[in-house]
Amino acid sequence: MLRIAMLRTVFAIGALLLITGPARAILYNGSYTVTSNGNPAVGLSVTTINDFGSFVNPTTNSFTGLNVTNGVAHFTDLFQIFANESPPYSGNDLVPQSITVTFNFTSPSIVSGIISGTTVGVINDDAFLHWAGPINLIFPTGKLTISLSDTPFGDSFNGVVIAQFIPEPDTLLLLFAGLVGVLACRKKKAVAV
Repeated sequence: MLRIAMLRTVFAIGALLLITGPARAILYNGSYTVTSNGNPAVGLSVTTINDFGSFVNPTTNSFTGLNVTNGVAHFTDLFQIFANESPPYSGNDLVPQSITVTFNFTSPSIVSGIISGTTVGVINDDAFLHWAGPINLIFPTGKLTISLSDTPFGDSFNGVVIAQFIPEPDTLLLLFAGLVGVLACRKKKAVAV
């Protein structure tokens, strides 16, 4: 009986430290590649800038030491996008074109994921970029949700795509905290009876 009480106390202290302890920051390293339509003959052509300041398509950029705290949203400017065409515009600019961002993480572990979206011209010679939705990547340290911001852009002005990184603690840690809670409730019921 004493061992069970001691074990429950250890679990309770561990859960308390887990819940009240400082949020852990995780460093992410890797790269991302932006791929979009680069041919004006088939529709709205767009380009982005690489780490060296060159306009290229596809564009691969790296990130080193992206410091994200568990449970806290982290925002960063990911890339700039430009329309790569000049007047006269053809009607095919109004047809949505695909764009993708492929994330390749090298640490804390090797994980990849793709977010897709569309670019489309609008009547006043501007354009708009819309993303299909966030992706969830599973690391040994927990889940990382990445979403990208929709943005207007054009020939004469760039759009800035902002990435939001939201890390969630490891599921096993949450399961451990839940188990401790169940044990604590059972202990209270046993004392009350």
